[in-house]
Amino acid sequence: MPGLFFLIVPAFIALFVVLAIHSHKKEKERQAMLAGWASASGMVFSAEKVRDFQYRFPLDCFQRGKNRYAYNVSAGERGGYRMLAGDYHYETESRDSDGKTSTTHHHFSFAVFAPPFLLHKLTVRREGFFDRIGSAFGFDDIDFESAEFSKAFHVKCDDRRWAYDAIHPRTMEMMLRHRDLRWEAAVTGLAVHDDKRWEVPQFEHYANAATEFLDGIPDHAKEAL
Repeated sequence: MPGLFFLIVPAFIALFVVLAIHSHKKEKERQAMLAGWASASGMVFSAEKVRDFQYRFPLDCFQRGKNRYAYNVSAGERGGYRMLAGDYHYETESRDSDGKTSTTHHHFSFAVFAPPFLLHKLTVRREGFFDRIGSAFGFDDIDFESAEFSKAFHVKCDDRRWAYDAIHPRTMEMMLRHRDLRWEAAVTGLAVHDDKRWEVPQFEHYANAATEFLDGIPDHAKEAL
């Protein structure tokens, strides 16, 4: 048995090294593809960590956990709006029954836009089981004329009238095509994200969706900065 132990441990170590090398290679390939997308789109790419997003954009997605930073960030203009798109990291801690603390690293991709007009605090996300339970006890969100949209999404906004102006039927149709996206707006920023890291086609697709949302806001609902 001791001989078997001395065979298994090096094998596991070798497997770990191989997997780490493969993961590093895949990450470099992804960074190169993102850099190529940024360049082709007239943007500037940086793989460096950026730690001030939580202050620049007062959005819930950038306030989670600790050790927060953006990375793999492409910066430039998209559809006439200033855009930053990349990956975001934060950490959470948990304790087991023995009191031992473990750290979980979370990563997701985002695209955040800064339009030349003010936005209201808005959150649009998938409707969940507990949202439906909450509705039964009076904790309701904003409902729309489209029953399909209201059933699919949980919508909160500090100005109900503005929410109805910004999320009109054409915008609802677009958002229904991107049901897994979470939309967050606050004052000067709109972010789209989910809980996963995106590949280049998704960055392109979701950035287009965000510009379509901003373009669709009627002029009378656009308060100048």
